[in-house]
Amino acid sequence: GASPGASDSTSKGFGEGSSLTYLTQSGILLYKCVSSCVLALLLDTEGKVSGSFEILPHIVSSEILGTGANGYGIKGPYTHWTELGVSGAAPSSSFRVACVGKSSKTNQPKMLCVEYNESSIRVKELVWAPGSSMGLGLSLSSSFDGVAAFSAPFVVNGERRKENGEESQIYQERAFLAAVTSNGSMLIFGEEVSTSNSPGGKESG
Repeated sequence: GASPGASDSTSKGFGEGSSLTYLTQSGILLYKCVSSCVLALLLDTEGKVSGSFEILPHIVSSEILGTGANGYGIKGPYTHWTELGVSGAAPSSSFRVACVGKSSKTNQPKMLCVEYNESSIRVKELVWAPGSSMGLGLSLSSSFDGVAAFSAPFVVNGERRKENGEESQIYQERAFLAAVTSNGSMLIFGEEVSTSNSPGGKESG
């Protein structure tokens, strides 16, 4: 692999592939190798590969996930790639994409969120907040049948804008990820947002 965004860096030994997924928002083509990593192929204006980097290993280790030395990792093949837009403000903004893998210990489906830009890649598991009901949880035999992203506006508390002598409330967009499971449940994950201009004003879903 190579640093994300390095147009002069390429991987020549791709190996046998199992899937291709194009991410429209960031303009990269994901190439999943059999029993190997997921490569992100950078395309130029003519559609030719100008560079590549490893966006996900075949197994995301428990150390990366924070599940402990004896915890589970999340392995491929990764499916249901779903783009979630851009996080943060330039120049440190990142593209976000979600996908589904499996627990390295139980094969239970697990949801991942990958944030990436020209200088870094961050991976985290999407999980229910502590104390949330697990009545819609996944059994060992269940799977994700479909995943979709949507957004909704929310009001930023304590912040107003003046325009033409009039004040108006400030709104921002919050991204959501909806997943339908094989046992008939719908799980909705909401991105963490700041709803207040005071320190610590956070809402998570």
